[in-house]
Parts: sequence; C-alpha cells; structure tokens
Amino acid sequence: MTDTVRIAAVDMGSNTTRLIVADVTRHADGSLTHEPTVRRSTITRLAEGDDRRGILL
Repeated sequence: MTDTVRIAAVDMGSNTTRLIVADVTRHADGSLTHEPTVRRSTITRLAEGDDRRGILL
C-alpha cells in the first residue's frame, strides 16, 4: 500500500522568496519518494529596506 500527501515549503530570504510544492509518497517497503509539482521563485528584495542595524523597515 502507498500513501501520498502534498506538502509545501516557503523559503523567505532577504532578496528572494521561493515556494516548492511536492507530492510525497510512502511505499509499502517504507521508502519515501517525492515529485515536485510547483516551483516558484521571485525576487522580493526585502533587504533593500533594512537599516544598518539589520532591521527591516
């Protein structure tokens, strides 16, 4: 028997935000495989608004 779940992860960095969505399958032998279904990346430049103390404005 196999079970599949869809998971997502967001990585928000100082200049880029990335998203990945994947289907993760657990197989009868206990092994896991993943199949990415969505990958997105956008430049957000969050660090552009920081001051010298490292605080986002």
